[in-house]
Amino acid sequence: LMSCLSSGCGVLDQIANLLAGLTTFPLLIRHAALTEKAQATPAGSLGALWLPFFAGEGLTQNSNPFGVLCGLTSKHTDSGLLYRAAIESQVQLLRIGYSRMDAPPIEQFSVYGGGSKNPVIVQTIADVFNATVRRPKNASEASTAGAALIAGYAVLRSGGYEGDFEDFVEERVDLTEPVHPQREHAAVY
Repeated sequence: LMSCLSSGCGVLDQIANLLAGLTTFPLLIRHAALTEKAQATPAGSLGALWLPFFAGEGLTQNSNPFGVLCGLTSKHTDSGLLYRAAIESQVQLLRIGYSRMDAPPIEQFSVYGGGSKNPVIVQTIADVFNATVRRPKNASEASTAGAALIAGYAVLRSGGYEGDFEDFVEERVDLTEPVHPQREHAAVY
């Protein structure tokens, strides 16, 4: 699932470049402007749908997919709405990928990395999966910290530590406040 959102954030970079029209501004400013606009648009993007396969796609194992934007009407002229549609499509792909694993429903997500800083992405994950989402307060180095935690736990276990891994991590990782699904949004997805 991680790779779905990782490649998805690359696609969001391309979409931010396309929609923002602020090519002289750094990419983070383009994302911030579009995120602000997307927060003011309705869940479901008024029916607009991206198939965001601009850079390949692993879910369908098709190395030559293409991107599609469909469901547009005269209501879909706002860049924030189209940006939200792109985010929603990426998260829906995560849900499709997860459903293929035949795993039980997820009650809580932990997210990290660049996309986890975007409130629309985080809220959309909560809404689409109908699950609580949390992220480490220092999400930018979470992969490195996670590897260090696993190594530290292994060392302690080899020395006789008997605590379980979940408790070990919970004692050492500060998480942000939880983002809960919004029922009216979850119903749309």
